[in-house]
Amino acid sequence: MGKGSNIRVLIKRIEGVQCSFCQATIEKALKQLPGVEEVSINMAHEELLVRYDEELIDEETIRKVLSGLGFSLVEPQSATELALVLYREKKSLLYSAILSAIIGILMIYMRLSGSLDQYVIIASGFIAFVNLVFLGGRYLSMAWNAVKRGILNQHVLMSATALSGLIGGFAGILYDPQVFPPLEFFGVSSFVTTYHILGGYASVYVRKRSSEAIKRLLELQPASARVLRDDKWVIVPVDRVKPGDMILVKPGERIPIDGVISEGSSSLDESLVTGESLPVDKSVGSEVIAGSLNIAGYLVIKATRGPDESFIARIAKHMREVRALKPGVIQLLDSVLKYYVPWVLIVASIALITWATTTILTGYPGFKAAFYSFLAVLVMGYPCALGMSVPLAMIKGGYIAARKGILFRSSEAFHILSSKPGVVVFDKTGTLTKGRISVYSVYPDEGFDSVDVLRLAACIESYSTHPIAVAIVEEASRRLVTIDCGVVEGFRELPGKGVRGLIDSTPIAVGKLSYLIEEGYRLNGELAELAGALGSKGYTVVGVGIDKVVAGLIALSDELRDNAKNIVDELRSLGFKVAMLTGDSRRVADRVAREVGIDSYEAELTPEGKTLWIRRIQAKGEKVVMVGDGVNDAPALTLANVGIALSKGADIAVESADIVLIGDKLANVPESIRIAKYMYRTTKENLVIAFVFNGIGVPAAALGLLQPYWAMIAMIASVSLILANTFLLRKIKEE
Repeated sequence: MGKGSNIRVLIKRIEGVQCSFCQATIEKALKQLPGVEEVSINMAHEELLVRYDEELIDEETIRKVLSGLGFSLVEPQSATELALVLYREKKSLLYSAILSAIIGILMIYMRLSGSLDQYVIIASGFIAFVNLVFLGGRYLSMAWNAVKRGILNQHVLMSATALSGLIGGFAGILYDPQVFPPLEFFGVSSFVTTYHILGGYASVYVRKRSSEAIKRLLELQPASARVLRDDKWVIVPVDRVKPGDMILVKPGERIPIDGVISEGSSSLDESLVTGESLPVDKSVGSEVIAGSLNIAGYLVIKATRGPDESFIARIAKHMREVRALKPGVIQLLDSVLKYYVPWVLIVASIALITWATTTILTGYPGFKAAFYSFLAVLVMGYPCALGMSVPLAMIKGGYIAARKGILFRSSEAFHILSSKPGVVVFDKTGTLTKGRISVYSVYPDEGFDSVDVLRLAACIESYSTHPIAVAIVEEASRRLVTIDCGVVEGFRELPGKGVRGLIDSTPIAVGKLSYLIEEGYRLNGELAELAGALGSKGYTVVGVGIDKVVAGLIALSDELRDNAKNIVDELRSLGFKVAMLTGDSRRVADRVAREVGIDSYEAELTPEGKTLWIRRIQAKGEKVVMVGDGVNDAPALTLANVGIALSKGADIAVESADIVLIGDKLANVPESIRIAKYMYRTTKENLVIAFVFNGIGVPAAALGLLQPYWAMIAMIASVSLILANTFLLRKIKEE
């Protein structure tokens, strides 16, 4: 991949892409252009990514090449626009399903009664016509455009089958309903149309969900900012903030723009954007990130970037790139249909020509048999069972997974998790750990009791809302029946340092050791060495000063999940390698990695750093499963072959994931793999069943051995067997 400032990335929605043929055509044409380094098409999201050298080629040239191929580039649809499209698709699907249901009911009634009024049959033909032409008309148009480009895809086969169904039905009305049963043919046409509309609805749903993920990310950046204008603080939309503007941020507010602190000091919660579990102390000169939460203290920030260049905006842009590089759904059927569709159409055409030629030469068996055979091949060849084989297995597996608290949001995840094991990568904060700081241990100095040290620390910290203070108070409440604090006076909190006050007139201070020494508290040398040793192991250490003496230390850490080590061992037993990526410090990462038994880890990573690490692993041919929960994990979750998010994590992480673990149960990571293996095994069995029926039925229909009516029966039989295999014949433990 190229380097330098002249490398540009073009990400646009591409119109006209219908299948893998179109995808291959575009990639081949663009990769031949000078300066084009990478081309990727996400068919699920209808997005094109082109990475190119602007000194060798420009965007306009790329557009002209695509236009010459019959494709056009437009701006990606927003979540709001996609919501409207999804609503229209949903209405089309509902109306189409109703029309097909009416024909289905009439078919059942006809079989039960043995007859049907001629006018009802004509009405059924009209219903099938309306369903195909008005509700499914866009697929007829897509099929026509594909044929003009010399492409035979599922849209072509759908159109040929549905139109043949209409022709056969009306032929029955005009010619002989006993030979060409109208309702069966109208039913074929209508049901095929409804199935295709359902596929269109699912495609739009996938695109809408992804756009909402990016929208939610951008919403983390406040919509307005308090900016200094003409010596007054005024609230303006954040998109009007410019580099160099001075911004005031009050306690409890989020930072609206990337910048540098000019006045004040505070502790910032950056966990949503960086993954750092502990609040970060900031003072004059410190850089701050848009989206971070200001815990305590007023800050005046000098903006260093515009809103479109903020940390969050850059992550959103990175996610758009990642999304365009990754297929959204499994491409198994597309690969199959690449050869299957032309085969069916060729067989049908050969059958028509052969029977017609026989009729011309011998006068037997008649043109009726030629048309009959042609229709029967298309009916038998339409991949109804093929189309059901994948989603039905997923429905069953999805039901089992849902009962266990696992939500599969991407069909591709089934295939990847069930194939050759790869690398499972864990985020640290909130994933392997609980994402909240807690007291690890209390170390009193000689002459002091750990209970008194913890009690006095909790008494003074109870006046603070800092996460460290909350953890100390919670630990004291857990260990002690009651917390007798006496009279607390003169409480004061110094952001980034600690707290101090008087308890029954005795000076008490809790905070950094440097702060306690600054306040005149004496520190025992052995206690100082212990603090250094704990810090080197990744613990956060605060001192507790009592009457001008450092009476003890309190070590805190982000609490490890109880079953984290067992889960890592279980994944290894399934054949997966295990790694950890975190934005936290190396010493903290090292401690967590040792405790859970992970040998491979990377620390102090930005979101871009995580995706680069994943790209390197994928370039080696490894499949990556990413498990995370934070905003900073969103790009990595999207890029990974399978992204798994904890439901209690940030909404953006959940929206970016292929699998969501409901109830925050990390143990469901290996369980997801086991369920995926079951689901994909069932899918392959269903495909075999479908191919057996279609493989036998199409040649039989071509030879005149299978009438359209029996082709319908065969389709019903194949679907029934697939249903039985999916829901009845194979069981999986669901307890």
